[in-house]
Amino acid sequence: MKRILLTAAIIIAAAFTVKAQSIPEICARMTEELSKGETMGQAFDMMMTLPIIGKIGGRTWINGDNFRMEAIGKDDADITWRTPDTEWNYNPTENTVTIKKVEKKAESENNNGQTKNFESISQDYDLKIVKEDDDAWYMTGKKAKTNTNKDDPKTIKMAVSKQTYLPLYYTARQKGVTISMENFQVGVTPEEVTFDPAKYPGVKIIDQR
Repeated sequence: MKRILLTAAIIIAAAFTVKAQSIPEICARMTEELSKGETMGQAFDMMMTLPIIGKIGGRTWINGDNFRMEAIGKDDADITWRTPDTEWNYNPTENTVTIKKVEKKAESENNNGQTKNFESISQDYDLKIVKEDDDAWYMTGKKAKTNTNKDDPKTIKMAVSKQTYLPLYYTARQKGVTISMENFQVGVTPEEVTFDPAKYPGVKIIDQR
């Protein structure tokens, strides 16, 4: 009986050993899943917690070089659609859409760069799994000595979904401001990032191009 129990214990232990994944493996798979957004499109929430003001932020949908941005939790907030050379800004209070050319300095903006920051995260930070459950790995990270980027925060917090390998959240605090990226999604259609006047009946178009 003891031999049977010992054998069972070894099999169970071996199963858990095989199942366990290292932090670099988890981060590599996360980067792989995020990179699919470059061709399939992606979306995420960007939140900021500011002293006195509190929490503000918005959601961004990206497909190729085009994107749409909306504020979170504000029904009367503007909605912005943008291509490399044109911007549409919807003002729900006035029911107007203003169309204008994108300034040259804005042409280089690339929202995909927000998620590209995850590509070297396991090298830029000394990550540690502080909690694990059926849903995710929860990590903290301290800036690595080899990371010489002055703009990178000293510490971060991150959770990675075991189902999708996408981040559930990424949080960092710097100069009194907490920045968080949440609710990552891979798969955004061109329609989701394109202004469609049919969805805004009666809207007044102001073309400033």
